[in-house]
Amino acid sequence: SRRIGGGTRFVIRLPAVPAPQRLRRISYLSEATQPLSPEALSQLLRVARARNEAAGLSGVLMHSRSRFFQVLEGPHDALHATMERIYRDRRHKNVELILDVEVEHPGYQGWALQFTRIDDDLIERIRHGGPSALEDILPARR
Repeated sequence: SRRIGGGTRFVIRLPAVPAPQRLRRISYLSEATQPLSPEALSQLLRVARARNEAAGLSGVLMHSRSRFFQVLEGPHDALHATMERIYRDRRHKNVELILDVEVEHPGYQGWALQFTRIDDDLIERIRHGGPSALEDILPARR
C-alpha cells in the first residue's frame, strides 16, 4: 500500500530516563549499646558523613549521653538502605522510628550530617510529642 505524501519516516529511540525518586524525611530515636568516647563518636560522624554524602542524604544527628536522635532526608532507596544498616548496627538498640514522610523540598540540603549534643528532656519531648514536636525543635533549614 502507498502512503499519501510519501516521504521518509524516521524513528528516534531515546534512552529511558529514570523518574526521579521522591524525597523522604525520616527521624528515629535509638540507644547506644555502650557509652561512646569522644574518639568513637568522632569516628562514627566521619563514616556517617562520608556515607551520607555518597548516598545523597542529608540531616542532623543529636546525641544525649547514650541516646541518639537523627533526622535524615533523601531518596527513598538510600534512606531505606541506611535505616537497614542502622537497625543491624550493634552499636544501636531500641531503634524507634518517629517520622517517615514524603517531602517536596529538602530541609537539610548541604548538611551531610550536622551534629549537636542535647539533653534527655529534649529526647523525651521528641518521643512523646511525635512529628509536631519535631517542627518546634528542628525547623527545616532554609
